[in-house]
Amino acid sequence: MTFDSLQGSHNMQVRGDAENYLKSIQSADGMGSSLLYIATHLEEANKDRQTDVATQAALFLKLKVQQCWGEDVGKENIDSVNRTDLQYAYPFTPNDKHFLRENIFKALDAAPSKTIQSALCSAIYNMAQVDFPENWRSAVNEIGERIKQSVGQESLLMSGLLALRQIFQANEYALDEERGPLNQLVDIFFPLLEQVMGDIAQSQSQNQIPIMHLIAKIFFSANNLQVAQYFLVAPQRISPWMAFFQSVLETPLGEQFETPTEVAQQIEELDRQTCWRLKAIVSQITNRLFSKYTGNLIENRYGVNQQHSVTNPQAQQTTVFCRYFEQHHVGPVLQSHLAIIFAKRSKFVGTKTLCAALKTVQIGLKFGPTRKLINEHINLILYEISLPLMLISQAEFELWSENSIEYVRMQVDQSNPFNTKHIVKLLVRSICGIKQSRKQKVSEYLQNYLQVLAQNLEQTHEDFRVKEAILHSLGNLKEHLSRSLELQASIEPLLHQFVFSELSSANPFMRARACWLYGQLGSLPNTFPEGSPNSQTHLSHVLDAIYQNLTHTDLPVRVEAALALNELLEHQTAVDFLRPGLEVLLRTYLKIMDDIDFDELVQALQQLVNVYHDEIAPYAVSLCQKLGEAYIRLIGSKGSGEDEDTETSLTAEGLMTAIVRVLKSISGQYKHLYPELEQLLEKPIEVTFTEAGCSSIEDGIVCLSELLYNQDQISPRMWKFFFTIVDLYVNDRGIIDEFMFQASVPLINYMQKNPEQFRNAVFEGLGSCMDMIFSLIGKIFEVSRLKECEMEAICAVTLLIQMLESIQGIDSSLHNILEFFVRELGQAQTPDYKCMLTQGICMCLWYNTSQTLMSLEQMGCTQSFLDLVFSLVQGQVKQDFEIKRFVIGLSSLIQKDPSELPVSVQTNQQSIMKCIVFLCQKSIVVRQKQQEKAEQADEDDKAETGIYEDEENELDILSDEDDEDDEDYDANDEDGMDRDLYDSKLDSLDEVLFCRDILAQMEQANPPLYQYYFSQCLDQNDQNSFAQAVDAAQQYQQYLQQQQQQQQ
Repeated sequence: MTFDSLQGSHNMQVRGDAENYLKSIQSADGMGSSLLYIATHLEEANKDRQTDVATQAALFLKLKVQQCWGEDVGKENIDSVNRTDLQYAYPFTPNDKHFLRENIFKALDAAPSKTIQSALCSAIYNMAQVDFPENWRSAVNEIGERIKQSVGQESLLMSGLLALRQIFQANEYALDEERGPLNQLVDIFFPLLEQVMGDIAQSQSQNQIPIMHLIAKIFFSANNLQVAQYFLVAPQRISPWMAFFQSVLETPLGEQFETPTEVAQQIEELDRQTCWRLKAIVSQITNRLFSKYTGNLIENRYGVNQQHSVTNPQAQQTTVFCRYFEQHHVGPVLQSHLAIIFAKRSKFVGTKTLCAALKTVQIGLKFGPTRKLINEHINLILYEISLPLMLISQAEFELWSENSIEYVRMQVDQSNPFNTKHIVKLLVRSICGIKQSRKQKVSEYLQNYLQVLAQNLEQTHEDFRVKEAILHSLGNLKEHLSRSLELQASIEPLLHQFVFSELSSANPFMRARACWLYGQLGSLPNTFPEGSPNSQTHLSHVLDAIYQNLTHTDLPVRVEAALALNELLEHQTAVDFLRPGLEVLLRTYLKIMDDIDFDELVQALQQLVNVYHDEIAPYAVSLCQKLGEAYIRLIGSKGSGEDEDTETSLTAEGLMTAIVRVLKSISGQYKHLYPELEQLLEKPIEVTFTEAGCSSIEDGIVCLSELLYNQDQISPRMWKFFFTIVDLYVNDRGIIDEFMFQASVPLINYMQKNPEQFRNAVFEGLGSCMDMIFSLIGKIFEVSRLKECEMEAICAVTLLIQMLESIQGIDSSLHNILEFFVRELGQAQTPDYKCMLTQGICMCLWYNTSQTLMSLEQMGCTQSFLDLVFSLVQGQVKQDFEIKRFVIGLSSLIQKDPSELPVSVQTNQQSIMKCIVFLCQKSIVVRQKQQEKAEQADEDDKAETGIYEDEENELDILSDEDDEDDEDYDANDEDGMDRDLYDSKLDSLDEVLFCRDILAQMEQANPPLYQYYFSQCLDQNDQNSFAQAVDAAQQYQQYLQQQQQQQQ
């Protein structure tokens, strides 16, 4: 009666009573067994009922398992057997959980429908995530028995494979030592699956393809991240699987499933057929094996990972596996994928299957031996495969009409791994990048391909899609054309003859493509050379035509026109042409942005702002006003919770991003605008700090930082955000927690812009700024300890250091600040965190040397602090700002008479002086590396990339350990803090010259002290090293001055 009342009654009282009753029995034993029974006895459960109670019971069971086992609770918070004290929403009792583990496989055997089967599989997955293997060891035997006894009992085999797939999926993303359960599963079940593969391949069962599909999915989950140990220890074991996969890929499916079609609905239906789903998963498996283990083989062959392989047994096994895979399977896999691509000429090929094949061929082009297998087919791929795949599909036609916003997004969306058109474009670009040698400037494939495209443009095509595809293919080669001024010069006549007229075409698809192509190729430097009057006249006409398309009725046309104008701003003619209509142009961009939240449009607006930098100031205020008003309006209309309009939310976020772009474009100039901008943006920023607008809180923080940084004083209007930030974090409002690094930037500006007010002000009902900032800092340290994440605590350390840099007269708080640093050092685990805390103590020494030493002595940690400094300086201190802090802190110790210093400092004075000299030398090395990197970056920007036939090692291989081995790696770069929006007193300080000046003043004021520190504490080598560092620092300052002059 309860299920009847719950599902069928429109009487809310009856439904309420049923729900309450259901809740009341959920904590009693038997709930799990009851749900399983109802779900697997469909006829009995649904007898005389209008609703499908059995299905509802299965879905309810799925939800309950998710609550008690699954991701909603989290592995780290639950032991599904022993924890009964956790107050989840009506958790299963331990007896119910035990019953489910013992009986859910039997229920899956008896599942009467696909929906119930799917719900039970989901439950198995969530249970396995937590319980397997420790608390569910019976699962292996139960599944194994079903697979072993499968002869003549295919229903049991199917349920066993379904269950096994869930267990594998639950362990699919385990890493390193956590892969033990997965590897054990492979060892147990893969021999059984190999036997099933052989048996099912010879059978005529109607379940043949579904069983193969499940086996392939199990293989995929078992080997997704890395090949299982089962194959690494014995590479020959992969061969029967590869034979099975190749058989699947090469088996024809017949006319029913291979008759070509362009009808979108028919394509979707065919893609959903189990036979094509089987080919899809197998093609993805073979693509991953081909790409990953071909790449690994190259890395080991050319020494990238050889040293790692020597010390890592698994790496050695992987190398052996790769060699075996290359010798026996790389060629056949590639041939199978090529056959799939060639079949596309006359047959239907599943979308995912085709995409995997195209990706495999693209990867094969990068590896010499496999490229030889592809060479003879390249022309076929270019002209018979790629061009037809570039045609507009029926699905695109329908999307243009039904959801033009989604159509626009699809044109640039790289996240869909099964967008055939994007993948074939990448393949064509790879082919057109193949050259015989580095001496060859232009690929022969590129030249021939361009010639074929031009010849096709000269022909008349009844289907406009052919010309559209040709134009699309031409624009796809922008990167290659950008490297050849000669080819660029040939583009302008082609555009004029075949593309210009399409800017006014009655066909909106052709208008959009023409705008796009002018944006792609018209922006190249030699397409419209300034010295050619005809080219400049052509460009002027193009600009006018594209400008007219900004108001076209179809959104994709308007968007492509806006983006094209942005690209054409590379030409001074375009800049001058659009200048008189800048205000209208900006309004038009904003209007289009009202229609679609599109990042490329925001970037285009940014480009407009950058190009017309000197003219943008009059529009900055109006831009921010309109964007801010639109943001508030959209936030108010988007709804909340289940009623929230996702597209409206995305648009609102885009508007805040656009405001950030405008503010960044005028940052550092036009200070007179900021009081008005404050007034206009106060409310939008305030909304981002609320639950309704918190998805844009990062942009809100940046806007606030821009407004504070670009003014000399903090207005009362802006002070309220200081209290908002502190309140949101200290009181756990759940809005700003993940953005404290970013929020630190405005907090630092409050300190720097109004240090006196920050130190002394007391706000009625809120307390003083100093009390609030210490409360915030204490909370950050507390949260970091709870999370066991020292990176979070670095934010608090940064705030403390900035207080010391910015605010004078806080000597009374110095001891409290030191206590923070010393307490955290006592618990610090990582070298980065220890280094940051030590820098904080160095800043305290710089702030007030005597008081800091007194506090350190009181805490009994002066010697341990110095020992830590000496150890960190040798290896951990790598960044310029770190060196500065250590140098100025240690330098404060040599400005005192030795007799005034604690004994532990006196006994280490020689080490302190040597440490300062060492840091000065290191500072010069860091600068040289920065200078070399900047110069190398300029060279890299000019370097060509491509595939060269006469070079064996074609791939640009990067080790996973590159970042970790980089001596200049800085963990603080990962924190998201925008250091361009606050200043530091240390920015203009040259630590080497700072030390030079200290010693020079000491030599004049107190020669004996100078002699002691410089002559007695330093040997001749140290003195020479310091002199060299000073010379290098002076030269570096001259270099910086020259750079600044060149930029001006």
